[in-house]
Amino acid sequence: LGGILESGRKEGARRREREWNQDISLIKVQFYYSQTLGYEEGEGAHSRQIIFGVQFQVTTCWLRNS
Repeated sequence: LGGILESGRKEGARRREREWNQDISLIKVQFYYSQTLGYEEGEGAHSRQIIFGVQFQVTTCWLRNS
């Protein structure tokens, strides 16, 4: 009996995880990194900015009726 209850609990957790995965319709990941580089060219000093970064965005879509 204990084994049956345990397997039922695991199956319930798996089912919840599957439903949660269905709710996610879009996951968008972008990465950002920002650095200003100084360099000399000709007569003066110049700076150049490099941008590279991360943005994590999740859009959910509810597939089940409330």
